[in-house]
Amino acid sequence: MTLVNTGRAADALAMIRTAMRLSPYYPDWFVGILADAHYGVGEYEQSAAVLLRLLKRSDGADSICHCRVGIALSYAALGREDEAREQIALLRAEDPQITISRLRTSTLDKDTSLVERRAVVLKRLGLPE
Repeated sequence: MTLVNTGRAADALAMIRTAMRLSPYYPDWFVGILADAHYGVGEYEQSAAVLLRLLKRSDGADSICHCRVGIALSYAALGREDEAREQIALLRAEDPQITISRLRTSTLDKDTSLVERRAVVLKRLGLPE
């Protein structure tokens, strides 16, 4: 997770794949890191696919939020704006109190410009400030 949050997504991708291979009964958070690493290296289709699989087995609100936001950002990066907006609408239906400000306070990303670029996209997709 630290590698992804410090801009070393390619290293994180290699390491999380190794971890998943060595520990075939890995926890769900490994999958979240895999998706974040795919996103970080520009593999948006893979990121969305991984998060969609994770979403089906997630039960915690934080995990569902992470999945929906990640899918929305991935779809937006692929130019699939309608599908991205749909993910934000589903997120808001599941958690009416969710805002960009709340996401900002919970992020572990060290790159504040990346956080702000994502905030701009999320606002465009309909998530309130």
